[in-house]
Formats: sequence, structure tokens, C-alpha cells
Amino acid sequence: MNKIDEIKHSKLGGRKYMELTGSFWQGAKDEGRKEGTDEVIIKLIPALALSNDHQAVIKILMKKMDLSQAQAESYYQRAMKQGSKN
Repeated sequence: MNKIDEIKHSKLGGRKYMELTGSFWQGAKDEGRKEGTDEVIIKLIPALALSNDHQAVIKILMKKMDLSQAQAESYYQRAMKQGSKN
């Protein structure tokens, strides 16, 4: 983890990291258009929740998926409810 943080914060590594994460989120948006945004967002939330707390997940969804706080909260609750069933 320390090495990853070091790379992310270096000038070249940081730029590459931002390019990759930008590509990931653009891919998620594109996939959402194909499959249905609801399904994609609900599938992403458990992965985000592994390394982020509730509020961080909400902020990520708001920023990266262009959601309001209420929408992000709704998706979060649905994903957590679905996850507890599995």
C-alpha cells in the first residue's frame, strides 16, 4: 500500500493514476448506459465500500457518477440491502 501511495503521489505516477481512474469512471458511465445505470452503480458500491466509509462512498458517487446526495444515498441503501441478501 505504501508503494502504491508513493506512485500515486509522484509526478509521473500521479498523472498516470489519474488517467487510469478517469478511464475507469468513464467506462463505468459507458457501461451504465448499456446495462442500465442502476445496476452498474449498485454493483460498484460494495467494491467502493471495501476501502471507503459510507460518507466517502456517497461523495465518490456524487462526483464520479454525477448524482445528487439523495440519489447516491438511495443507491447506497439499495446496494447494502441487496448485499445483505446475498
